[in-house]
Amino acid sequence: MREQWTASDDGAVAEADLWTRVQDGDEQAFAVVYRRHSRRVHGLCRALLTSGGLHDDVTGRCEDLTSGVFLTAWRRRHEMEVRDSVLPWLLATAANLCSNEQRAARRRRWLIARVARLHTIVATPADSVEQTVHAAALAAHARHEIAALPRPLREVADLCIVHDVTTRDAAALLGLAEGTVKSRLHRARRHLSRTVLGSRGDR
Repeated sequence: MREQWTASDDGAVAEADLWTRVQDGDEQAFAVVYRRHSRRVHGLCRALLTSGGLHDDVTGRCEDLTSGVFLTAWRRRHEMEVRDSVLPWLLATAANLCSNEQRAARRRRWLIARVARLHTIVATPADSVEQTVHAAALAAHARHEIAALPRPLREVADLCIVHDVTTRDAAALLGLAEGTVKSRLHRARRHLSRTVLGSRGDR
């Protein structure tokens, strides 16, 4: 039976032996690994996020990412072969998670900018009140119909119709082929032409 861990054991046990215990499900051994390396992982996350232009709530994001690194390590502990130190694997995982975080943040900023630009479009003075009200009613009806679409069509319609995103950019955001996006957009527009424009009383 293995002895219990104490704080003095942290620097005394070789990491390969320590990781063997982790692979056996020893949570105390894993806590030692966390105490040894969490500061380095957190520091790398902070450096990568700030150098990548992310400054909002960096501390909170780094804490979440650090937790994510060690959660991944625990889940994949049986796949990892540790000879000298687990730190290189932890740092590589941290870099990957930070890269994902930066890409997600860029997508959020891009979409926010597109929506902000959309909201700057207002009716021109030449528009009559009746035309403006009618257009607003059609837009509300269209938004309602888009929200009711099946998810694959709704995602494409929301990006390309509501937010004026190109099919190429929508494909990149959704991880789809552009041809798939175009096909779904065509189906969504066909549905809207029937349910929105087809319901107009003046035509």
